[in-house]
Amino acid sequence: KFYDIDGKYVYRIENLPLVGTLPPCNTADNRFVRQDAGGDGAGCSNDSSSQFPTIATAIETYLSPLTQSEQESKRVIDTDVSMNCVDTNDASLGASFTVTIPGSSSLSCWTHSYDQEWSVFVFNDWAVNHPGNARFHRESKPNPIANVAEQEDSGDLKDLVTLSYPSWGFHERNFHDTRWRFEDRELIGSWGDQIAFNDLPDTAKSANVVTDLGGTVIADSSHFIEVCGSPGEVGNDPSSGHNYLLQKFGDADMEHPDVLDQDHERWHAKQMVWNTVALSAPDQLRHRVSWALSSIFIVTELDIGTTTDNAEAWSNYYDIFVRNAFGNFFNLLKEVSFSPMMGMMLTFEGSKSLSYQVDRHGALVYPDENFAREIMQVFTIGLYMLNEDGTKKTDKATGQPIPTYTNDDIVNFSRGWTNFHQRQEQRDNIEPEWSHEWVLNRIDPMVLPTSEGRDFFPKQTLLVEGKRGYTGDQLPRCDGMPDKPWLRKGAVWEFRETSQSLMGKKDTGWIDRQMSTENSSSRMIVGPTSSLYTKLCGYNDQTGECEFQSTVVLDEDIPCDGICNAGQSLFDETASPTMPCECSIDEPRTVRIDHSDTVAPVWYEYKRAPCIQMAFPEAGNMNTVKEIGAPGYGNKAMCADSRYPVAGTTCCDSNGSAINICVFKGERTTYQTALDRCAAYGVGYSTCSWDSVGVNDSCGIDTDYAQGSWSIDKALGMRFSWSSEPCSMSVQVEQDGKVAIIHDVGSNNAVKERVGVDTGTYFGVFWDGDGSYPQVRSNCGGTACQAHGTTCICTANVLTTQVFSGSLLPLASELFSELHIGATDPKSFNVGYYNLCTAPICVSQSYKIYFRTLVVSDDDLEDAYDEGTIFEVTNPNSGSPLFLSNTKSTVDLGGGFTFRNPPMYNSPVDPTQRDGLYETDDIIQQYVHHPNTAPFIATKLIQHLITSNPSPRFVKVVAGAFRTGTYAGAGIDFGSGRYGDLEATVAAIMLDREARSSTLDEEANHGRAREPLLKIVHMYRSMELSTSSGANREVDMIKLLELNIGQEVYRAPSVFGFFVSEYQPVGPVLNKGLVAPETQLFDAPKLVGFINGLFSLSAFGLTDCELGLGDSRARYWLPDYPEGGKFDCQNDPGAFDSPGVPLRLHWKPPSWGGQTNVLSATATDVIEDIDLLLTGGRLHLTNKALLEQVYNEALTGDYPDNNALKAVLQHFSAVPEYHITNNLVDSSFTIVARDVPNISIPPNPPAVEGYKAIVYMFMAGAMDSFNALVPMDCALHDQYLTVRDDVAITSGLLPIDASTSYQPCDSFGMHHSLVNIQGLYNQGDAAWVSNIGPLVEPMNNADYEEGSKPVPQALFAHNFQMRATQAVFAQDRSSNGVLGRIGDAINEQEGEQIFNSYSISGNPKILEGAPGLSRPADILSGNGVAKFSELALPYQSNIETLSQNVATSIHGETFSSSMTNAIYRMRLLDGVIGETTLASETEACFTSLDSGIAEQLQQIARITKNRDGLASKRDVFYTQIGGFDTHSDNGPALTSLLTQIDDAIGCFKSEMDSQNIWNNIVSASEFGRTLTSNGQGTDHGWGGNHFLLGGSVRGGQIHGQYPDDLTDRGNLNIGRGRLIPTTPWEGCVIVIAHESKILSELCSDTVILLFSLWNGLGEWFGVTSQNLASVLPNLPNFQTNIFSEAELFE
Repeated sequence: KFYDIDGKYVYRIENLPLVGTLPPCNTADNRFVRQDAGGDGAGCSNDSSSQFPTIATAIETYLSPLTQSEQESKRVIDTDVSMNCVDTNDASLGASFTVTIPGSSSLSCWTHSYDQEWSVFVFNDWAVNHPGNARFHRESKPNPIANVAEQEDSGDLKDLVTLSYPSWGFHERNFHDTRWRFEDRELIGSWGDQIAFNDLPDTAKSANVVTDLGGTVIADSSHFIEVCGSPGEVGNDPSSGHNYLLQKFGDADMEHPDVLDQDHERWHAKQMVWNTVALSAPDQLRHRVSWALSSIFIVTELDIGTTTDNAEAWSNYYDIFVRNAFGNFFNLLKEVSFSPMMGMMLTFEGSKSLSYQVDRHGALVYPDENFAREIMQVFTIGLYMLNEDGTKKTDKATGQPIPTYTNDDIVNFSRGWTNFHQRQEQRDNIEPEWSHEWVLNRIDPMVLPTSEGRDFFPKQTLLVEGKRGYTGDQLPRCDGMPDKPWLRKGAVWEFRETSQSLMGKKDTGWIDRQMSTENSSSRMIVGPTSSLYTKLCGYNDQTGECEFQSTVVLDEDIPCDGICNAGQSLFDETASPTMPCECSIDEPRTVRIDHSDTVAPVWYEYKRAPCIQMAFPEAGNMNTVKEIGAPGYGNKAMCADSRYPVAGTTCCDSNGSAINICVFKGERTTYQTALDRCAAYGVGYSTCSWDSVGVNDSCGIDTDYAQGSWSIDKALGMRFSWSSEPCSMSVQVEQDGKVAIIHDVGSNNAVKERVGVDTGTYFGVFWDGDGSYPQVRSNCGGTACQAHGTTCICTANVLTTQVFSGSLLPLASELFSELHIGATDPKSFNVGYYNLCTAPICVSQSYKIYFRTLVVSDDDLEDAYDEGTIFEVTNPNSGSPLFLSNTKSTVDLGGGFTFRNPPMYNSPVDPTQRDGLYETDDIIQQYVHHPNTAPFIATKLIQHLITSNPSPRFVKVVAGAFRTGTYAGAGIDFGSGRYGDLEATVAAIMLDREARSSTLDEEANHGRAREPLLKIVHMYRSMELSTSSGANREVDMIKLLELNIGQEVYRAPSVFGFFVSEYQPVGPVLNKGLVAPETQLFDAPKLVGFINGLFSLSAFGLTDCELGLGDSRARYWLPDYPEGGKFDCQNDPGAFDSPGVPLRLHWKPPSWGGQTNVLSATATDVIEDIDLLLTGGRLHLTNKALLEQVYNEALTGDYPDNNALKAVLQHFSAVPEYHITNNLVDSSFTIVARDVPNISIPPNPPAVEGYKAIVYMFMAGAMDSFNALVPMDCALHDQYLTVRDDVAITSGLLPIDASTSYQPCDSFGMHHSLVNIQGLYNQGDAAWVSNIGPLVEPMNNADYEEGSKPVPQALFAHNFQMRATQAVFAQDRSSNGVLGRIGDAINEQEGEQIFNSYSISGNPKILEGAPGLSRPADILSGNGVAKFSELALPYQSNIETLSQNVATSIHGETFSSSMTNAIYRMRLLDGVIGETTLASETEACFTSLDSGIAEQLQQIARITKNRDGLASKRDVFYTQIGGFDTHSDNGPALTSLLTQIDDAIGCFKSEMDSQNIWNNIVSASEFGRTLTSNGQGTDHGWGGNHFLLGGSVRGGQIHGQYPDDLTDRGNLNIGRGRLIPTTPWEGCVIVIAHESKILSELCSDTVILLFSLWNGLGEWFGVTSQNLASVLPNLPNFQTNIFSEAELFE
């Protein structure tokens, strides 16, 4: 019937499996179904009544009270009584029970069932979203859900209303895991029940149903809704092609790859979308810019591992750049910042404020700093101040670059990135995770679900040209706005679907349920006589109906003339409920528009314009408010500014009896309004004392504050009510001058923790005069303040005064420097309240002045100035009017200590989402309008699009276009004229002479190296990768990183991308002080992998054959060849008339004149055709000649033309010109062949004597090493537990003895994952070095705060500190690596190459040496030596020849020299190492681990095993394991990573023992991590702890000095548990692998001494004392005690 009359699929569902169901004996809640009524007169065929008689009795008892007809019609019963039976074998689960119908002898059979068996649901939603729909559609079958009702009548109506659950195994849990989707909204009831119409779900109610039931429709149940799709959102249409393995929710295993048009794995989809669009999109410039932007604002699945199967979320994130490529930078940055993907990537999603943590948990847990750091360093302003042309500004005194921010700035801004959550409502048309649980919405922007979790305290801006300000500066004060601003011109009202506020705090759920009650005071109701009603309604005279808009902006002032039905008396329940509500409230929330008798009401919410309140109110404007909390929580006091509507009204009579008064639920009032309402209520009524304020139920106080997990992430209702008790505020001043707000609410009241002593949030202020402030060491300034621990607590007295006075006018520059408080547009006030100054002196200014008196002559100016004077200037950022108040607000602490009163967006008492969003916009604007942003972004985009080393002129032009928003070029004006316009910016880049002049192609330093992924897409597009039939085919190019290509979409190794912008390869780039970022990918595995991939592409098409770039499923012929099957890699790749694979290169040279060479084009003609498309006509004559030779030699076989073309395209993968964008050799250069050593491998090489090696393990991301080495059984352990809080390890530590190490504790514990390392420590083969890190010279926190000693550059930045750690020259970013310098010194001394270096993980800084002194490091992968595929190997000589000549291009020479070195070293290493295997036990050990670090150590062991064949005397090895940047991990990630390391070391130790060289290993990270928690993990620190392992290590000790104070009182703590290292890397970085030497003392065993051990290591390794100065430039800074080789080794 529902389907016939209303198109509703209302079904009974049956055959549900018993997932999650307990046997009846084990629970009181059970469902029993009579499945065969009418056929069960003999009882059950499989009766369990005799085994469980109490169950049958319980069913009979349930039926007894029913009438006979009810008993006969009953089909489903739900019991809630104990069955009083025992069932150890679950025999009662799903069993059937014979029951006698009470009052008769009739039998019935009841079967124990799943608790929704035979329930009736509305299944329209499931009919649309059932994941099997796509398969049924492709197979031309009807919709499996809709078909139940739509099928022809079989005669049994039950068949048309019964949805039988499939019996297939993989469906078993689907309903159980997705039932949440149905139960609340779609459940009608149980089969056989009678249901009242009002109890039907909304989806089952309609006018048609009412009419069919014989009812009369008196009101249409329809209502207005606002539908807002995400940008570019469209509906899914499988018939449009481009099918991907996506589903809506639930049944994740329903679709398999083999039912798609094109087979693929789920996790391939996101890459396939990008690949396909990049290949086929017509707007290539937009997508090229998008790729460049995505390479700046990086999100990578390597950091968001939980969403790798999801395609839509990743594509949606990337679309931010596609959409904004030519848009505005502010919009782009805001979308990125609010993206759930970025929230997960940089871990600020879910970060909470300190105030939230102390309120909720009593813990000093700080906000996550990750995003606050990277949005500045990587996304907007960079590390150092820039001139407009991109060159660095330097400090005139020191000559050093000027930092753009400090760590204090990061801490400050981290508070602005709190309380972001990806908790937008789950909705249809989005792809879920591949699970059955919850549809996470990672499409829509993050929200601020409750501002309780957001930091609302003042925040300083960045220091620019010696000036700082506050976030919120120059905004008007909220208490300075005109009366009833929501009725003034310009007021903004936004449509709401319900009465719930989206901008303010949400009300509790029980209020929502009362919203529709006719006489409730849930919200203010605006009637038709109101002017506000008229504006919001938008009445249409022709239709006679309202035309509601999403946003209504009032176009004029309107009176508060509305009479509205509040639904509840202002005073008591008997009074008339009608009153002039608009005129009696301080601020509305949502208002209700009753616009029709037949259509549901509409809601609008007032969105107040941005304004601020002062952190410290003026005296006489503060009253205590009482929090009404749940039992055991809340009931605390705060001091509120009485001028703001932030609390509810409670009135008391003389006996203290309280009554709550409000116009609508959730109404906040000012204190004056509360007083007025109490006085009007009755004689003797006033606001209540603290003790008398009670629960304000009738007006919407939220008493469920701490109840249930829902309240943690969702918005909270009104928390406070006004009391009659006055209050005041104090200031707690820290040692560094930062302050916290303290509320003084009386000794009898418990203050809210967020404003309590020692639990407040500290923020920076601007101290007046010489900047001095109260300090404990100076007795806090005498009597002005009181000392409290290391802080001073002072009473705050606020003075608000006018700034300008007299008869003179200030300079325009003075207005900006002196006026920090904004004002409301004077025209917003009533006519005549403000007057524009028309005196001649005023008219002559570049600004306007508004006075409260008339000023028409210059003489009138003398007495016109007051605190109400408003100046109108032009906002330098936006060009719009900016209004400034002639006031300043100062906080006076007495004793001569004053500071500017900071502004705040949000109230600490009643913070709102609206003000949190305003503050966030302000913070983003600070980044966008910072003077660095234009040249920083200009440089980044130029580097990605044009040249790695743009001229200052080029950068300045592009930065100017970014800043002005305009650019004129090629006869076209580009841009909107708005700051940050990317259309103008991109036009300035692409049309500049440095981008277009062919003359610059000759310039050696011009251009850039090309990214591997772009080279591949270039090949695909130019050589026409497509299907033969023209059918759509997704580009399934996957696993590029595993193939050593070096790049893959969405798989960057970190937020810094695949390469860092400051990368300087050894050679001409470094020698010239330039950069070549992309050349960081020019290592042997990636160069060889790229060649292998393109050789396969030309031979087979897109496949996995011979290390090809495609997936194995790319060889399946569907849909190109309907007969099915797939291509076999063994087929002849030259069989061009065979089907081949779907995606192949179809380009033919134009010179051919057809599909074959019908015009007899020469090799020269063909090469010129290819040269034009692939290398822009830049092929050098020598390489062109070689390619012509290749072409001619390949003109053989059945398909000579195609064979020749294929061979040339394969060789292009190795052509240097294809890998760079400028000319390889300038036209004036004489060709010079580079020297290539001859490789000869002796058959029986002599044994190497005196072999020494260093193994270096780098833990990228910064290991949380204070959880790797933990003090135990001492007072320091108690500090550890307190300071580390929720990240502390409380059990399972592995004890080690440190009694001989002179540490603060005799016993320490190692992380429980380090079982092997603990064993080595106890055996004397392992030691720890404590609190080590990069230093320039020794220092403590006083030195740091005073800036009296130099610190490493860009401290706490990953990329810079990684370089500093590996260079061991902390202040010089351009220095070579410390191991590279050691190698240079040794080779120079020996006069021959005896030093070899190997990296098993990319191009590390530590191995870089000077060109010519040491050969470049050999780069291996975890799989060993790079090798050419079987396709490429025969052409190795040609590949080598293409790079044999010295290039003048810095990029070309870097490529060619890297390729040459890769080939000859590959030839040597493969010849010596080959297929070397280790001891069988070791091979099995490494193989069982399946981890990257195990593979790396395995490769090192293979090299050391062949040290004789390699004639190695000195070897160093670099390994790396990432993932240690644990901002959002409180332990599991660290446990996993340390387990991988420990297991790998166990295998490595075994192999080294078998080789009789137990190598020593040292761990290192770029820095440590904070001791304190951010609530989810830890942030960037400084000093950390690392281990040394090996047979020659003097083990069983902790070297260096473990901090003896972990609290903020310690002299090494610079804040948040960032500890200054006590030992520099010069002192303790030692790792030795050698046969017989024994390592002596490693580090100082006392607090005051530092020892330089690289000195002793260098001597031991063979560096002479004369050369050590160049190896360790900072050695003189740590000269206290230097070990010699004799002191360190035997």
